[in-house]
Amino acid sequence: MFVCLCKGLDDKSLEKMRQDGTDTLKKVIKKCGAGGDCGSCAFKINRLLQEGNERDSLTQELAESPVKKAK
Repeated sequence: MFVCLCKGLDDKSLEKMRQDGTDTLKKVIKKCGAGGDCGSCAFKINRLLQEGNERDSLTQELAESPVKKAK
């Protein structure tokens, strides 16, 4: 799905950028310009980045938590 029509950025490319460290709207604008032209996609880009960052954080927390064995 396209996230930014002005720059042709799709959600898969945005996720790849996020995983590579472009994890804020400001960084996305600097890297590829998406979110910086008309601005209509800025909210969606920001939301997708936040969801991905939260998902990573939760995954990390689960990986670090001790597993309790059932009795």
